[in-house]
Amino acid sequence: MKKSLLATAVCLCLLLCVAAAAQAEAYTVPSGSLQTKLDYLRNVFPKGTYWNHWSDSELGSYTQHSFTINGHATSVSTKPCPKTHDGTSCNHCGWVSYKGYQCTGFARMMFNLLWDMDTETASYGMRYLPDTDDASLLDYVKPGDMVYTGGHMFIVTGVNATSYTVVHCNKNSTCDIRWDDTYTKQWVHDKMKQNKKGYVASPTPVKLKDDITSWVSYEVVSDSHDMLRWPSTASNVKKSCTMSKGSIFYADMNHIYTNSGKKFAYSKTADGKYGWTNISDTSKCKKVETVTRVDSIPRIAVSAKAATGNSKDDQCYVKRGPYEAETTIRVEDLNIIIYLSGCVRNKYGNLWYITEDGGYIYSGDLEIKEPNITNQSETAFTAVAVVSGDTCALKEKPYEAAAHRATLSKGQTAQIVAKVVNYHGNVWYKTAEGKYIYSGSVDILTGNYSVYTNVNASFRWLEEVYTHALPYEKMPKVYKVTTGQLVTVKRVVVNDYG
Repeated sequence: MKKSLLATAVCLCLLLCVAAAAQAEAYTVPSGSLQTKLDYLRNVFPKGTYWNHWSDSELGSYTQHSFTINGHATSVSTKPCPKTHDGTSCNHCGWVSYKGYQCTGFARMMFNLLWDMDTETASYGMRYLPDTDDASLLDYVKPGDMVYTGGHMFIVTGVNATSYTVVHCNKNSTCDIRWDDTYTKQWVHDKMKQNKKGYVASPTPVKLKDDITSWVSYEVVSDSHDMLRWPSTASNVKKSCTMSKGSIFYADMNHIYTNSGKKFAYSKTADGKYGWTNISDTSKCKKVETVTRVDSIPRIAVSAKAATGNSKDDQCYVKRGPYEAETTIRVEDLNIIIYLSGCVRNKYGNLWYITEDGGYIYSGDLEIKEPNITNQSETAFTAVAVVSGDTCALKEKPYEAAAHRATLSKGQTAQIVAKVVNYHGNVWYKTAEGKYIYSGSVDILTGNYSVYTNVNASFRWLEEVYTHALPYEKMPKVYKVTTGQLVTVKRVVVNDYG
């Protein structure tokens, strides 16, 4: 009986040991910063191991570590996969929407572990555009993003001006896990260009530069229209937002991607949401036409208070398009000069003026000062201007009401490159930096002076004087000559004032 009890106990112990051995170690990625998560995953998926699996008979003298991570089973080993890649030993990331083996499976798994979202369905994607050879999306890549070159996929862990630091798998075709490798941005771009495809997956939308020339306004004409995180017709792609009828959104015509015959434009809403919108479906949205261009005559106007609601008491709004519902791209103060390049009438017949940089201001918000500014003249003129008063304003244009850009103090100088006569007949000087100084605020030193050489004499000054940078009293002082100091003079200069 004792032997029987002992045997039972031994068997139970062995069963418990076997059960314990069969239970895989469990890991959970901690919450916190991206770096905290990367440091944790670096220990779970160590550099030098292989993201694969083997049977005991196949493993031989190598070691294998099977475990779960965030509840999903996977493993690493010290045995490389054969370069023939028959697939039997390669691990598979099966819990994400877009599954994968080797580099794609590993990168999608890591992205999911970092952000708890799938790449091509829940993340925000930017596509490489082979038709335009556009590489601008590479400027927006940040740590934590996933990059696909068309032939290889990796997670970015660091970014500098010219390259990315990455974690990836299968660089050597053996499912090898590698941390801290680097790829130059140029190499990534060249690979995308060579493969004519590629993309970047990010947990947050890319906010493109606000270049008003590349955005085109669209209006939602159906009851609703979805803005998607990926340019795809797949039903499982998540929405960035749903726009209601009458909403205005902006399609970047420099970022168009065609998928399954549908033209998707990277877009943004008036309230700043980003995503991909199907602009080829005219039952959903239509381009907002700027209708008739009235003329292209340059004008000078002053921003003024209007009763239309487009301007507040102390501001004038510049819109992206000639409609009140358009996004405001800039706010101007009242009573400043605004330069216009023409005007249009929108589909409602309202007159809007076009600013020099392509914005639109409602005609009721402006006081037109001059219908034609072609009589403004500019001639080359080289000189040095010295501020004669206490201060002098540098203006954006040669008008007193133009935007103020900087202030010079008394005695400060500016290099002059041109003389400008504005439409009032006032003389302004253009600086080397492209700003303007009113002629009445400065003294002009042309530098046209005569030099008498071969003068070699010594003088003892009877009073304190200063030397100057150029032979003009108003030029900056260089150093002081004290009373009684002996000075050797090599040249005598007579300036243009005699």
